[in-house]
Amino acid sequence: MKRFFICTVATLMLLQQHALNGQVAASSGYYPSGGGDSTENVSIVQLIANPKEFDHKRVQIIGYLRLEFEGDVIYLHEDDHRFAITKNGLWVDLPKEITPKQIAAVNNKYVICDGLFIAGEHGHMGSSSGTIKEISRLQIWVDPADPRLPKRQ
Repeated sequence: MKRFFICTVATLMLLQQHALNGQVAASSGYYPSGGGDSTENVSIVQLIANPKEFDHKRVQIIGYLRLEFEGDVIYLHEDDHRFAITKNGLWVDLPKEITPKQIAAVNNKYVICDGLFIAGEHGHMGSSSGTIKEISRLQIWVDPADPRLPKRQ
């Protein structure tokens, strides 16, 4: 009987976790198509250092996303935004169908982003090191406000 109870509780916990994962995915950003098999997982550093190698290729990157007037940029690190080191970022050409709720979900967070890298486009006033267009995924990777993360000093 004890084993049955433990199995039942474990099953209910797994079902609840599965349901919660679905809710998180739905509220954690823009993810209409799930990317593609031809998407190459690279770092922002690789795109900045070797832009011609990745020009007009679908890439997947992780970085700190800041969306603001004349400044939609995914940065290598949150501090790059804080200290206006714009060359450590890529301009983000948001999809027209992204909703305000989806924007709010990903703004000021570390995100995973799938899109087309364009080396020759540098965003507002040429301040960024390239552009990510045709975004097929923009989803929370890490929320800096998460209480489980170490506090900044």
